[in-house]
Amino acid sequence: MTKITNKTKKVFLILLFACTGLLIALTYLNDSYLFLLIIPPMTVMYEGLVNDYTKQRVKKKLNWSLIYADSEEFDKLTNSFKVKNSKYFYITIPHKYMDILEGNCESLNEFLNYLDKNRIKEIIISHDKIDYNTFFNLLEELRKRKIKVKVSSASFNVLNKTVGKPFSAGKKIVSLDNNYNVMSHITKRVVDFILACIGVIILSPLFLVVGIIIKATSSGPIIFKQTRIGKNGKPFSFYKFRSMYKLEGEDSERKEMMIKFIKESKNQSADTKVINLARVTWIGKILRRTSLDELPQLFNVIKGDMSLVGPRPCIPYEFENYEIWHKRRTDVLPGCTGLWQVSGRSLVSFDESILLDLCYVYTMNLFMDIRIILKTLPVMFFSKGGK
Repeated sequence: MTKITNKTKKVFLILLFACTGLLIALTYLNDSYLFLLIIPPMTVMYEGLVNDYTKQRVKKKLNWSLIYADSEEFDKLTNSFKVKNSKYFYITIPHKYMDILEGNCESLNEFLNYLDKNRIKEIIISHDKIDYNTFFNLLEELRKRKIKVKVSSASFNVLNKTVGKPFSAGKKIVSLDNNYNVMSHITKRVVDFILACIGVIILSPLFLVVGIIIKATSSGPIIFKQTRIGKNGKPFSFYKFRSMYKLEGEDSERKEMMIKFIKESKNQSADTKVINLARVTWIGKILRRTSLDELPQLFNVIKGDMSLVGPRPCIPYEFENYEIWHKRRTDVLPGCTGLWQVSGRSLVSFDESILLDLCYVYTMNLFMDIRIILKTLPVMFFSKGGK
């Protein structure tokens, strides 16, 4: 059957209106009952217009949720969601798009057009084979379209353990929605500045004591200054208490270890923080284990190079060895503490630490910052994961 296009409908309606107008005019001029002839077509036309309008309005108001999973998993998920949430209508992803997240980007634009055409408002991803580069590229496109994203995947186990919420048969789901805007950015900056200033004032006696001990126990400056990578890949001067013996030039051993750490992330187990222990002073061990060596970064916060909460700033040679998806952690200001620090610190692999950082980037808000700051204190006091 030939499909009737919207253009054909418009032409038909124009002709119908014209004929109706002509009949009305003839009826008026001849003073007859020809107007009775226009009642049936007018009724059909009116009913058609109302039905078409109603369908369009209903379709626009429906909240369509696309589930990225196979048919068996789709049934499990929809049964779970129907109990908890009735505002969405669930559809499964067409089979031809199932391999997109595995790295097949050839049909990515076609898939995005499919989402636009079907007015998808939410995507729930329950697929274990995920290529991170492809996933975060897709996530950026979905954010532009204001499509909500929820993930339940073995590829995000570290997020399931830390920020995941139970939802179906023992599985956990992670929401990657972010309503961060210009006002949120301004509020975060003001809070950072005020709290950093208060912190410097209150902790000034501790600054003095630590500085004296460092100077008395080893040669070199009290404050260690280093170039780090900030927001959008911009370098800045980073401060911390010196915890190692002074070294002329670059620590080539540490550099080699760190590059290997980045490249072999998938084969790492726990306790994988990279550090040249031979260079750490005795007071440095205490400072590093309690994270007190990081206190001078409050001045970085005051300057605007850092935030109290955010991904930790990396060294230039680390940044150069990042994969594309790793570099997304520099989309926001680096922080003194972050989701990674309170969720595993040195007890997670490199890729897992990046996933935790990106989870913060895509869900950051003021209340999350407050929770992370409050969780940081016991991590410092009990030296959990510190090295």
